Amino acid sequence: MTVNKANCVAETDVKVGVLTGALIEPKSFRHSETVYLIIAGSGPTDRDGNQPSITTDTYKKLAHALSKQNIASYRYDKRGVSESKVDGLKEENLTIDTYINDAVYVIDWLRNRYPASKVGVIGHSEGGLIGLAAGLKTEIDKLVLVATPGRPIDQIIVEQLSARAPQLVNEAEAIIDALKHGENVTHISDSLFQLFRPSAQPYMKSLLRLDPCSLLSKRKGKTLIVQGERDLQVTKEDALALYADNEKQVTLRLVDSMNHVLVAVNDNLEDNLASYQNPSLAIHEELINGIIEYA
Repeated sequence: MTVNKANCVAETDVKVGVLTGALIEPKSFRHSETVYLIIAGSGPTDRDGNQPSITTDTYKKLAHALSKQNIASYRYDKRGVSESKVDGLKEENLTIDTYINDAVYVIDWLRNRYPASKVGVIGHSEGGLIGLAAGLKTEIDKLVLVATPGRPIDQIIVEQLSARAPQLVNEAEAIIDALKHGENVTHISDSLFQLFRPSAQPYMKSLLRLDPCSLLSKRKGKTLIVQGERDLQVTKEDALALYADNEKQVTLRLVDSMNHVLVAVNDNLEDNLASYQNPSLAIHEELINGIIEYA
């Protein structure tokens, strides 16, 4: 067990299947309340929300903030990352279904561990898509989508390239079309290689099949969507798309000063980007308030 001395939050390392993560069960946690699984976004992300090029402690700060409200949570290192390393795991063997099945396994484990509790999921970015899909395979009592794409990934990729590198749009569209038809692409320009590298193409093919609005329309139960308006990666339009197609079962909360790593920032681009390397910034209060009201 590890203890954060600054706020006296105790975390217990717990292995669930091949995954290792941190369980926080506040002393005043009532087992009739909701316990949340926090699902990370894309990339080699650990339980705290960090990657080799990003240091934010986003999920750690989120879990600790929830614990102060007596809300229990579990968050894990993604398969293949940090303490969840798997011998022989190769990138070309990963698909979105790998992560969906991992989430289902943990959700079922939480339900068995806390039979009197409701089990909720807080999915961040791509983790929201994973939570949506997992909720169609096992029961989720509460679902919180934070900075979650509201459109298929190909639309987002083309939109981002159109704004930042329009000369790459035609090539990207051709690659995406081939992947959608199940083809492998070998001729890729250096500018797009990292995004569409051959070892990542099985994952991209699986991701292209997901339509967030369609997934949400199949969910039974209420969903909370929280979206920051200073998010550089997922836009307000994504949240509005999810809401527009599912108004009767969705509560939408827009937070004007929150960015993608869930902290308050001003409208200065450099300050926004700098927050991706500043774990000392507090999780946005409005996000916590939204989850508390929903919990």
